[in-house]
Amino acid sequence: MMLWDKLQGVLTASLPWRCPARRNGEVGCVPDSPRSGPSNVMPMGALPRRPVKKLALKLAAMATTGAQEEHPTLLRNRGPHFIHADAAEADDAGAEADAGARPAYAHGSVVECYCEALGAWLPGAVAVIEQDAQEGSPSVFTYEVSIARPRQLLRSVPLDYVREPLKVGEAISVRMSSKTGDLWVSGVVSKVHQSRGTFPVVSFEVQAESESGEPFEMSGVPPDKLRRRFSEGDPVDVYRGTAHGWVPAVVSSPASGAPAQGSNPSHVSVLLSKSNCIQTGHAANGLDSIPIHLVRSRPHHAY
Repeated sequence: MMLWDKLQGVLTASLPWRCPARRNGEVGCVPDSPRSGPSNVMPMGALPRRPVKKLALKLAAMATTGAQEEHPTLLRNRGPHFIHADAAEADDAGAEADAGARPAYAHGSVVECYCEALGAWLPGAVAVIEQDAQEGSPSVFTYEVSIARPRQLLRSVPLDYVREPLKVGEAISVRMSSKTGDLWVSGVVSKVHQSRGTFPVVSFEVQAESESGEPFEMSGVPPDKLRRRFSEGDPVDVYRGTAHGWVPAVVSSPASGAPAQGSNPSHVSVLLSKSNCIQTGHAANGLDSIPIHLVRSRPHHAY
């Protein structure tokens, strides 16, 4: 048996989940049913061998060394709470992508991926797969996320299920329960914790602010209750699809909506630069409402 076949068997045996699965338009992790048998486990032989094969080989190596160890080139522990992909390895693995196409994430980027079955964001590394497109049509990308704990490869993950990891000092909105329903309040991440068990449970300590402006502390906040928060005037990048990629913009109003406190911060109102309005075919005023998962901060001097 060839080495690849052996590694494929090890990796397939370590994948007790299939994710994502579509049910009524929803996408998320679904545990295999006892009746479904191994057919629901993702067949690694059906995957594109490059660039995913490199990720698969390294995950298979992890499966043979134990859950407490990290592969030295794929995952490097540069902090207590997130795993990081090796930049040089990622660049090499994603080199075959069309230079004119612009995926939302670079191959090997560190991300968090939402799994509905667990109701949690799990840290991992993303693989970018370029699909065949008709001549003259823009490239189409799909995203696969390799999760170290529990070891699994999530296929065809939608962009709204992927985000960059939240870091200490980031401005966020926190979802809280009230008598009138969910309420979003402003805050800042003060600490990040990750458990060492089978599932990498991540929680946050947050310095939050009430509707009246009173500061208070929150601990043990799960990631699904947090979203990034942007303020008017913040320089950002917004993703405009494979043809344009990430383009510069400026936030034109608070991301948490009007009023600034309380409403669901699912979109950000941004002002595109004049040149990017022309390139992307937007109106001259450049105003647009962007889903928050397609917005990221950029250095103030870069715009």
